[in-house]
Amino acid sequence: MWLFGFVMTFSLANSEPNIPKKNQLEELFIWKLSDELRLGPAEEKKFAEIVHSLNKKKLTRTQKIEQITKELLTVKSDKDKESVLKSLKKAYQEYNQLSIMELDEMKKLLGIQRLATYLEVKQVLTAKVKSLLIQKGDDHEKKDTLPRKELPPPKIIEEN
Repeated sequence: MWLFGFVMTFSLANSEPNIPKKNQLEELFIWKLSDELRLGPAEEKKFAEIVHSLNKKKLTRTQKIEQITKELLTVKSDKDKESVLKSLKKAYQEYNQLSIMELDEMKKLLGIQRLATYLEVKQVLTAKVKSLLIQKGDDHEKKDTLPRKELPPPKIIEEN
């Protein structure tokens, strides 16, 4: 469940120039879940607001985690590293708290039955996105590991 959020957030953090693609994925997610849950217009609007809000918070917190991690790598003394590590732990706790917030807000909007459906459909969509990302990564690795044709030795050209 949190993997989809992490993938969405990771995509946001690493592809800010591709904001339209991120928005398309987010809108597709909202549309698919709204359809599966048979949300009315008012519910769909509230649902979209929750998803947008959570994704925005996930992006902010992921960026904070990345910033603190970079800081941890640059700090020299062990005492300073311990202090930064505490900050990093706190940032991870804040990020993980978003999953609980999501459950609470979705339960309030959807009720317990549709919350279960929401979680199931979200899990399926997350698995599909993950498999596409893995497949894309495998395709990229295959391109790198294809047997390469041996090139002939260079010709030496002498000019007189």
